[in-house]
Amino acid sequence: MSNDEYIDGSNNSNSEDEEEDNVVDDVVEDRIASTTTAKKTSSVWLFFDINRPNQIGIPICKECDKEYAKGTGVSSLRRHLSTHSIIAPVKKQGTSREYHNNIPHSEAEQIKRDMAVQTWVICDLQSFNVVENKEWRDMVNTFDPKYRFHNRHTLKDQITIYFEGKKIQVKAMINQISGKVAFTADMWTSINNSAFLSLTIHYTDTNWKLKSFLLDIIPIPISVRHTGLNMAEALINIINEYNLGDRTLGLTTDNAASMIVCGRIIKDELKNNFNNIRFSHYRCAAHILNLAVQEGLQLIDEAVQKVRSLMKCLKSSLPLLSSLKALCDMKNINYLTPELDCATRWNSTYYMLQKFKYLQPALHLLQADERKVQNRYPNQNDMRSIFVIIIIFYN
Repeated sequence: MSNDEYIDGSNNSNSEDEEEDNVVDDVVEDRIASTTTAKKTSSVWLFFDINRPNQIGIPICKECDKEYAKGTGVSSLRRHLSTHSIIAPVKKQGTSREYHNNIPHSEAEQIKRDMAVQTWVICDLQSFNVVENKEWRDMVNTFDPKYRFHNRHTLKDQITIYFEGKKIQVKAMINQISGKVAFTADMWTSINNSAFLSLTIHYTDTNWKLKSFLLDIIPIPISVRHTGLNMAEALINIINEYNLGDRTLGLTTDNAASMIVCGRIIKDELKNNFNNIRFSHYRCAAHILNLAVQEGLQLIDEAVQKVRSLMKCLKSSLPLLSSLKALCDMKNINYLTPELDCATRWNSTYYMLQKFKYLQPALHLLQADERKVQNRYPNQNDMRSIFVIIIIFYN
């Protein structure tokens, strides 16, 4: 064994302990006060306090305040240190080893820091394996050398336990709601084609303040069809889990046909099993407004389609974007990235048309030189319709 190695006390033999007790460690001796009996020369005593008032000579762990009887051997104290993952350095005769502080945080302090890591991972949507990243560990170690790291599996288990604990708290809070509750639900598909059904709860507290929070996000397997029946079964399971069958007042969703069926099935289920005849399914007013706006846009659909086609062409061509930036500089206007609208967000059509109007001086010059832009550029009649619809949207 080299002189620079640490020796874990849990694996030391009695002979090594006896040898250590018989060797005078100058570095340790400088750090440890004399007792009324004899000097404690083992490095183990760096982790124990034997000079507390009214407890002189009683070994007390500096990490957890555990007390040992007078005369307790070094081996027992070293085994206690191993429970704190503390490795005490052993002074070998003829070496000039110095002591390095290797005391980790107490259990309470370690848990406090673990919770901070878990909260960051959850709120910042980090992957579990971020805690195994070398650069991340180097950074944390710079701020807190005493922090003990965990692997991604331990972090996952910790977050799962944290989630289950929060779920119990949420159930207890919901049980204290004296009135009725309402829900909003939405179905969407992620970029990797994974489907999810969200459920948000709304209620008023005892002070008549409206409260709402996301109650659950339900993954829908690809093998399961996104029918109204399947969605209704998923939502009913959540309602039953939180004992809200007789207190559910309403469910608001979009206007998808599957959601209409879902609302009808839930209404029948709550009526038959909980005698809840007050439940109603509502169609989202914002979605209804969007349908009305989309219908109105059909009156100038040709003009909007030209702007949409032009914006799509610009966004897909780096040379055109570079030319547009140069022309914006020439016209002394700030360059804005072309924007496409979304069919389910009528206000995005307004933003697209407004941006077209702002860039129109530069776009007018661009269409004179670029045939692709010229073929998609609105004519004078289209321009009048676009400016009118912008005024209507704005007002």
